[in-house]
Amino acid sequence: WMSESLYDNSALTVWPPGADVPSTTIEIEPHEKTHAYTFIRNPKTHIISQYFHCKESTDHRLHRDKMAESLDEWLQYWVDKQRNGYLYTLESNFFKDPKYMCYRPINLQSTMLKFDPTHMTEIEAKQDLVDRFDVIGLQDRMDKSVCLTLTKYTGRLPEKCDCSPSNIQRRLGSGFTHQVEHHGDTFNTTEEQDKLIDELTSKDKLLYEYAKDIFDRQVEQVEETFDTILCDTYDKN
Repeated sequence: WMSESLYDNSALTVWPPGADVPSTTIEIEPHEKTHAYTFIRNPKTHIISQYFHCKESTDHRLHRDKMAESLDEWLQYWVDKQRNGYLYTLESNFFKDPKYMCYRPINLQSTMLKFDPTHMTEIEAKQDLVDRFDVIGLQDRMDKSVCLTLTKYTGRLPEKCDCSPSNIQRRLGSGFTHQVEHHGDTFNTTEEQDKLIDELTSKDKLLYEYAKDIFDRQVEQVEETFDTILCDTYDKN
């Protein structure tokens, strides 16, 4: 997950924490208002990535010895806390749970975005996201999300994002892994782990489903405007 706000004379940095892509920076023209965009990640891969980041990443080396020995133990701990009424708010220090010194994974993305779909209809929830964010991208469609963001903020279609039949498709090189062995996108979970993850990410799952619909609509609008097909892979070189 990532979210950024853009102010006058600022640079747009597309760099979602934990994503296997380098950052891409462009200059944008000054604007009178604040602009914001967010990229949403599949809740299942996101929560697995949180665990292995704290368990294996060199970025977390000072606290790795405090981490739960197994993914099951960590998931069950947080499910039990949630069932016992634990309320996760932005006032909670999300990176410093005193037991494991790691993320608090209960609907982390929706909490950080102050998004609560439980008191809104689907139409209202989607409109809330559209009203607050100029662009809603997807981590699992990162390169196309980068192209969407660049095009929306610059008002022009970068050549490297043009994958219409007359253009050559390009690829974004990646290799940023936080030096961990296991990754959320490739780790095989058990049925029991899936049930625990579903319980911890009920709001994030709705957020992700709504984000996918909004993303597809935004891509379609840009493609119609520029008579193009946005690249699924983007070459930043």
